[in-house]
This record gives sequence, C-alpha cells and structure tokens, in this order.
Amino acid sequence: MNKRGYEQRSLATHNFIRSIKSANPAVTTPSEVDGSTSRWGGCIEERDTIAAANFASTSSGITADGSLGAHDLNIDAVPNSMETKWRPYWEEVYFFRDDATSIKNKGGGYTACPSKATLLSTMTRDQVQTYVNNLVAVGGTYHDVGLLWGARLASPQGIFQSTVNANPGNPGSVSRHMIFMTDGQLTSYDFVASMYGVEMYDRRVTGGSTDPTQLERQRRRYLAICEAIKSKEIRLWVIAFGTTLTTDMTTCSSSGSSFTASNSSQLNSAFQNIAKQISELRLTQ
Repeated sequence: MNKRGYEQRSLATHNFIRSIKSANPAVTTPSEVDGSTSRWGGCIEERDTIAAANFASTSSGITADGSLGAHDLNIDAVPNSMETKWRPYWEEVYFFRDDATSIKNKGGGYTACPSKATLLSTMTRDQVQTYVNNLVAVGGTYHDVGLLWGARLASPQGIFQSTVNANPGNPGSVSRHMIFMTDGQLTSYDFVASMYGVEMYDRRVTGGSTDPTQLERQRRRYLAICEAIKSKEIRLWVIAFGTTLTTDMTTCSSSGSSFTASNSSQLNSAFQNIAKQISELRLTQ
C-alpha cells in the first residue's frame, strides 16, 4: 500500500463474523495482497460513544458531558440499532500510517483479544478452576472495560437478566455481589488497537483533545461505572493484588469492601474475608 492508502475504510463483516465457527471458512483479509485469511475471535469494538470529559451516574443512566448518548456506557441497552450494536474486532486490518505491516503482526501487544467470558451460572470448584486457568493475560489494564462488562453480565435489568434473575430455589432474599480484582493501575494507550479502535486515529475517547488526557477520561468513565454498579444494589468488592490500593479503587468499592494482597496467601485471605461477610449477611437476613 502507498501512503494514500491509509484511511478509515468500511468493510463487509458478515462472513468475517460467521468465520468464528470452524465449520465456516476463514475470510480473505481485505487489507492484504498476499491472499492471507483471518477468522473472528469473538472480541468486539464498542458501540457508539461520546468523546466527553465528564461522566456521572444518574438515575437515568451514565451521562457523558450531560448527555445519555454514550451508548457504550448504557449498561442495560439492547443492541437494536447501528449506534447501539457492537462491531467485530478485526485485528488484521489495523495499520499504523506509513507502515505496511498490520498492527497485529508488529508484535509487542498492539492488539489484544481477551479470553471468552462466561455468563452467571452455578459452577463446581473444578469448573471454576478450569475457567480461571484458561484465562490469558494480555494487553494493558483497562479498569473501565472490565467493570463495564462485569456490569452488563450482572445487571438485573440488563440483556443477560434471565441468568441474573434466576430463582435461587429457596425463600431467602437475594444479595448481589461483584468482585473486581486488578493486578495493576489503570492504563491508557493511544497506539493500541483497543475496544475503541486506535485512539490516535479514531479519537473515540478523546475527540483529539488532550485536556483532559485520555487516561483521565478513562479514569472518569471507570468511576462513573462503579457508581452505576452500586446503584443497582450490587455490592462491589475491590481487591488490589500486587499493586497499590488507590483512593480511586476505594472510592469505586462499596463501603468497607476493598482489600489489598501482595501474595497468594493474602489473596486467599481476602476472598475468605469476602465469603465470610457474605455468609454472615445471609444469616442475618
């Protein structure tokens, strides 16, 4: 490709999405000339957002500069329009300008497709262990995205509410809990192909502005998501594992629900403490 070939392009994704199933063929990568193919790994780019500076959790939802138009921050929104639908994350078609090698093939963690999430369900100890062992850590530490998907999966009013609101099978009341564990501080990169594209080109988070910075905007998003989760009567626990428990993390958590752990023994103690408090709460209720 020559220099004039580097621009935003609209690509047909129907067959690419279908390629996630092994029974369907891989698709020819449209940005390559060597006939190479690619398959969708199941990851997405976020739905429409607003490059806002300020975010707040309100009774109507999370606002971005006072607007409810940031569809990515609408935890419960059904994807029923172009604005509210997610887009397939196509690692092979991201390029830096003036570079003929795709961002994925440059190496160094410029793209990342995390392990598949699972819906809420009853799991055995072995099932939990297998699931955790299959998680692959790659990329940076995006607190906002982790909490956003946690909120979507756990919201009693969301698109997965049929699993969230399943009858517990006993007459007791239901208490809802979410544990957010992080092994690092919030990070932000404008040169990485993330769930918002490549920020230095797409500018979906910043709009091209550096005031406030991309990191600060993501921080404000993250804290607004924390408040939205707690407003759904979900107790939000936070564990800082091998990293500093910051004021933001404590603010994010529900009252008296933040822990720090520097090794596996302390981490086990934190989870045991959480389990103990939850069980005591159930006995009290």
